[in-house]
Amino acid sequence: MPGCDETAHTRIHRFAARDEDAALALVGALVAFGFAEVGARPATRPGPRDGGMLWEVIAVDLGPYPRGMLGVRQSDAVERQARAIARAHGSFWCGGMTGGGGRLPSLQRSAPPVLQLNPGARPAVPPVPVIPAPPLGDMALAPDRAPIRPARLEGLAAIPGIASPTPTGPPATSPPGSPRWPVRAANGPSRSAIWPTCCCTREASTRRPALRSQCSPG
Repeated sequence: MPGCDETAHTRIHRFAARDEDAALALVGALVAFGFAEVGARPATRPGPRDGGMLWEVIAVDLGPYPRGMLGVRQSDAVERQARAIARAHGSFWCGGMTGGGGRLPSLQRSAPPVLQLNPGARPAVPPVPVIPAPPLGDMALAPDRAPIRPARLEGLAAIPGIASPTPTGPPATSPPGSPRWPVRAANGPSRSAIWPTCCCTREASTRRPALRSQCSPG
């Protein structure tokens, strides 16, 4: 049983091998590396098969690893070594899972065609440098200061398509023949007094029968 400073999480690594001979060679190399369970079977997932990798190798790492970032870095270091072993045998890593408490599938229950058990073994953990975090404190940073300059807009009038400044006088009404939409005053609510006299408008909805002849063609 791991102590209170360890976690017995399990990591399952999957590798894609080109054929049965490459899978068998990779199984032997991973067992020698120290994985507790290593199996191989014909590939069932479409990704490796589409790439010509016809066999799948599964390696189980039972751990345990320390809790926290140290354990994560150690298990990641073991994974990197396993990937290097796979590349040396013409294979590659194609995914994995992490769990604990029996939540991950067991190779002994699934019983792949090729299965090698190495009870009690675990991969050698490479040294992982532990760098202590710096002490908490305030950083002396000089604030950024930008000079405030007035905006220069004298060149806007020479740019085609730039509208002239908005007049500050009273709001203008719609000229004859223009769409008659509500006009909003400069500092007041929207004035909805200008609406087309059609039976489709809100104001004429109560007088629709009387104005039907005005809206109908002809």
